[in-house]
Amino acid sequence: MLAGNLTCSQLVAAYLQRILAFDQPLQLNSIRALNPSAMERAKQLDAELAAMRANGTSALPSLFCVPLLVKDNIDVAGLATTAGSVSLSDNLPPEDAKAVAQLQQRGALVLAKTSMGEFAFFPSFCLSSLSGTVRNPYNLARTPAGSSGGSAAATAASLGMAALGTDTGNSVRGPSSHTALVGFRPSLGLVSRSGVVPLRMDRDTIGPMARTVEDAVRVFEGMVGPVDPADPLSRLLQNVSLPTNFTQFLNATALKGVRIGVFRQISQLPGADPEILGLFEDALRSLRLGGATLVDQFTITGNRLGLDWDADKGGDGPAIGNWNVAGRWEDLWADQAPFRVGIDAYLAAGNASVKHRSLEAIYRSGEFHPEVEDELLAALRTTNDPEDYPTPAMKALGMLCGGGWPWLDPCREEFRRTLVDSMDRLGLAAVVYPTWNRPPLRVGDKHVDAYDGNNSPLIAPHTGSPAITVPMGFVGECLPAGLQFLGRPLDDSTVIGLAYAYEQLTQHRRAPALFRECTDAAEDYATSAAPQAG
Repeated sequence: MLAGNLTCSQLVAAYLQRILAFDQPLQLNSIRALNPSAMERAKQLDAELAAMRANGTSALPSLFCVPLLVKDNIDVAGLATTAGSVSLSDNLPPEDAKAVAQLQQRGALVLAKTSMGEFAFFPSFCLSSLSGTVRNPYNLARTPAGSSGGSAAATAASLGMAALGTDTGNSVRGPSSHTALVGFRPSLGLVSRSGVVPLRMDRDTIGPMARTVEDAVRVFEGMVGPVDPADPLSRLLQNVSLPTNFTQFLNATALKGVRIGVFRQISQLPGADPEILGLFEDALRSLRLGGATLVDQFTITGNRLGLDWDADKGGDGPAIGNWNVAGRWEDLWADQAPFRVGIDAYLAAGNASVKHRSLEAIYRSGEFHPEVEDELLAALRTTNDPEDYPTPAMKALGMLCGGGWPWLDPCREEFRRTLVDSMDRLGLAAVVYPTWNRPPLRVGDKHVDAYDGNNSPLIAPHTGSPAITVPMGFVGECLPAGLQFLGRPLDDSTVIGLAYAYEQLTQHRRAPALFRECTDAAEDYATSAAPQAG
């Protein structure tokens, strides 16, 4: 661009051309709505580019003319924020979510809103009343997982340069793994959630999804801080000193001399796919080749009663966010109040023209996919406000888990502390395990059990840890798999460095064969068509 060989308008036109050529014609169904202001924004950036060239500028802003795809539960002014539901199709926010505003200040532009699992449900597939089913670009008979499935599928198919997703338990890392992307769940509190339709504000975060670690980190860096008074998790970090430059940690030799824990409790959970386990062993060899020392059979040990965390609960089944309390496995997801409280607050504070102003009103309307009805009912039947849970009496007993913010729930506090203590005792920089133990589901299929190979909800959502998935290779019918690095809370820089070094060493990602390069002149699009609002 600085050399005069490319304009922002040409780049945006090329991406819009790809969307029109591929998304609906191949039934990928990843794009919910194009941004009608995208080309206008591109022309504004072209004017800025011309001025910078005239002034002899040697570098552009860090995200100059980066066409971003934004999950449809994140506010973008001028576009409906539907959270995938017909019930919110009239939700036109007056301003951008804070994270989106910060990215645009660095020169990025919003190209489109992406399809998603309705209300951010469905971790294993991507389905909604508004957009239907999203497919996996590597195999259209498979799912990209959810709920940020549209962001994943579109980015993997190169329908945008990078995407924003939200991750409550899985929804950035899971879809990224299934589509050979890098997906980063930052430490809780680093990125503001203002302007996001919440699923669980006690665990939600926005995260970047991109084709390389560097791209993901550049987007992440643009969203970090400053402290947002409107976000209680952000306020928690007001006295914490954090880096402002995360690209400095993109170090190709970051594996050399570090110790990494191998979390075989997770990789060996019942039903793990043998081919994925083979890729995991290959990944471990690559980590050693990069200079890391692997500490096998890592475990989270020694809570206050001397009891360990076991990913398989001693053979009783995967601990998908369960914590051992006095010999009893407590469910950290049990309290459904955060969804009801969060979405009610979002709707009450939003555009006055929104038809449904509460979760109860949405339920009464019937304007949602039948698959989400049970989740909506469970949330409506709760009585606890997360700000009031657990009560002092509950905390004194230390026996009740699952509700409240990370610094109020005694089990989440202990989970976080024992994770860090266990890593400290062994001098570990991070721990690793497969992001999924099984390949993507076929479209329309469902697992009958609660665990379908999805490992992302096990630890990071409850401890607030940063976790990043990087392509680990392919199994079966060109189905992607990912390696996940998990670190200590607020030690995002370390997992970024390790993920980058692993990526540079292995270079597993390759583009999906169906989504070839467009050869028609992109400039033709700019004069022959314009994106339609939706």
